[in-house]
Amino acid sequence: MIRVVLLIIIFISTETIADDARVVDEETIKSWGYKTVVVDRKQSIKRVFKVPGKSEAYYPRFVLWKECFESIDLVNKRVFSVKEEKRAYTYGYDYRQMIIKDKCIFFITTDVQYFSLEFQPEMLERYKAYLDSHFVS
Repeated sequence: MIRVVLLIIIFISTETIADDARVVDEETIKSWGYKTVVVDRKQSIKRVFKVPGKSEAYYPRFVLWKECFESIDLVNKRVFSVKEEKRAYTYGYDYRQMIIKDKCIFFITTDVQYFSLEFQPEMLERYKAYLDSHFVS
């Protein structure tokens, strides 16, 4: 009996954490032609349909997340830190991009250069528009 209750509490706690990690609601993600595939501290999204004209099945994917701080000074320190990390990145390339809203930094990234070059600019614009309409700076 105690094990069942404990498992239910753990499940409810996990769901709460997952909900907090979702940056963009699923209806909006769907309107962009994507779906959320994982929510675990960050929201991972994947295009619903493959990229047309490719011999292989390409499904662009991105990771969205936010980091909030107690002060603007801490936000600025984190932005500086990310820029330094990007300069020092030695494995491939760091595709993180940031949008700052008040005391939060919203990130978007991918791990594939092709997705970064071809799809990230459009996704970044959609992400910015979404954040502009949902979060007041």
